[in-house]
Amino acid sequence: LYVVEPAMRGEGLRPAAVFFHGGGWVGGGPKQFNNLCEHLAARGMVAIQVEYRLLDGKTNDPPTKCVNDAKSAMRWVRAHAEELQVDPERI
Repeated sequence: LYVVEPAMRGEGLRPAAVFFHGGGWVGGGPKQFNNLCEHLAARGMVAIQVEYRLLDGKTNDPPTKCVNDAKSAMRWVRAHAEELQVDPERI
């Protein structure tokens, strides 16, 4: 996970956005959201980019490991919400 936080920590909880890159489970990466995450962080949000395992494009395997990584990412964000000053109801 790549976490982009606002430069200043204020009082209270902040909203967060979690981004999963496209690529059909075989390509892509979280860097496609760098500019958007910086934009959101500059406006007080916590922006999180997820890098998950990709499939080998030569197989017909289901994206189980990709989905499991995505679920783990969301569990991590919720488990660290207090540390990140994130409102768990606004993820």
